Amino acid sequence: MAMRSQMLENIHSSHIGAEGCLRQAREVLFWPCMTAEIKEYVISCETRYAHRHGQLKEALIPQPARDRPWPRVAVDLFT
Repeated sequence: MAMRSQMLENIHSSHIGAEGCLRQAREVLFWPCMTAEIKEYVISCETRYAHRHGQLKEALIPQPARDRPWPRVAVDLFT
């Protein structure tokens, strides 16, 4: 019980979200009510609140319909 807070910090140090932290923790740890404690810890993370609006979805830009096939080719590089 004395190391739970330290383990919660270690699990959440990469800020991978609640499901990622749970997946990582289940590989090596167990204590009663661990899932609830991890979710509560992740939800209360201040870094999460500071960056939550910075990751908004980008709006799609509709393109007009073309009169022939392949008039325009584009690539999305995910950068």
